[in-house]
Amino acid sequence: MHQLIDIRKEDELKFDDQGVATLFSSADASVAFGRVPPGQMGMQGLSAPGAEDNAFVMSGMLSYPTEGSRDVFVAKGSWVVARPGEVHGYWNKSAKPVTLLMFRARTTAKAGPGQQRIYRPADSGMLKGVTPVRSVGYETLASRGENITLHPGEPTELVPALCSVLLVTEGRMMALFSRQKISLDYGEGLVFIREAVEVIGVGGLSQAVLFSTVR
Repeated sequence: MHQLIDIRKEDELKFDDQGVATLFSSADASVAFGRVPPGQMGMQGLSAPGAEDNAFVMSGMLSYPTEGSRDVFVAKGSWVVARPGEVHGYWNKSAKPVTLLMFRARTTAKAGPGQQRIYRPADSGMLKGVTPVRSVGYETLASRGENITLHPGEPTELVPALCSVLLVTEGRMMALFSRQKISLDYGEGLVFIREAVEVIGVGGLSQAVLFSTVR
């Protein structure tokens, strides 16, 4: 099973009072697009005992409160992970809008109280190769976030998981299922459930982010 998602027309999405628009939801995971205007709070501090909340910062810079009333600023290209039971929330204290791809993985794993973890692209030792075109942004017992970069005609295979979401962040890609081909432009993506898919770069250099459940 797979479902197309599209964030190119933000104004047509249905956002809640925290600026979150749900794109897909199942018993195992949910996918959402977040938008936080300048100077506004996005998500208030909360915790989810039975789920892990993760986000990829697509644009702008977020402010995350930490212990001691200090803020950590998180820029475009960073991953944020709040494991089950950890308090998490964020603000946009900058002068530009912030957008997020959000992934909630339901899990029975437990974690003690704390704050969300932040993984920046330049963090030493964060990125480890899966293949020459893929690198891991973060990995927990519940989920994994990856960066994918493909040259024209370059493929990578995405193995089945309970739930995965791929979103093109630059260029174009082609998703090849057993009986179907789907062209994906910037801002388009796919949620796929227990299904293998091969993704190929189309045209110039293309990039995408991938969230997957881990069991």
